[in-house]
Amino acid sequence: MVTGYSLGYKIEYINNKWIYADTKESIDKPRPCKYCGKYPTKEGYDGCLGYLPNITSTCCGHGIEKPYVVFNNGQYKQFENIKKLKEYFKNKKGD
Repeated sequence: MVTGYSLGYKIEYINNKWIYADTKESIDKPRPCKYCGKYPTKEGYDGCLGYLPNITSTCCGHGIEKPYVVFNNGQYKQFENIKKLKEYFKNKKGD
């Protein structure tokens, strides 16, 4: 069985579809982030982060892993926690 995580919830790939491990419901029924309780934005960004400039991808970690960002130039940066990630981008606004 293949497993993974979606917004902090363990998921399984069974019978050609992804389901939540705890309820066996399809992951097509969205859940809020297990860590912060927010749903993704309509654009698909993590609810607690929203849009971040010059970023290809980002993840708040959902309580499973450390938050990270991937910049448009391919550089990867991991943070100790979501607070430090937010502080980093708050401080960059003045640059």
